[in-house]
Amino acid sequence: MPRKSFWNDCLQQLEGELSSNHFNTWISPLQAEKDRNKLSLLAPNRFVKDWVEAHYLDRITEIASSVGKQDFVVNPVSYTHLTLPTTLYSWGGGGGG
Repeated sequence: MPRKSFWNDCLQQLEGELSSNHFNTWISPLQAEKDRNKLSLLAPNRFVKDWVEAHYLDRITEIASSVGKQDFVVNPVSYTHLTLPTTLYSWGGGGGG
């Protein structure tokens, strides 16, 4: 099963179980990387990562194992440090005026 399809199948099941507010706030921002029976959930910040880990990790693991037809290990991680802007901005400089 392709990686994208795997996570989309998991998302579809979660969307059916959660309120749209909870799904859009906590699950929709996640990106996933699948490697065999390991699923890394990339959260946009540590707060989302911690919330997902505390409230949804067990259910996501159950769904991933069901969709993938094998036991999965799910690891939420924050990718904030990986998404720094590539453009440097000047916040002012010397000189008056």
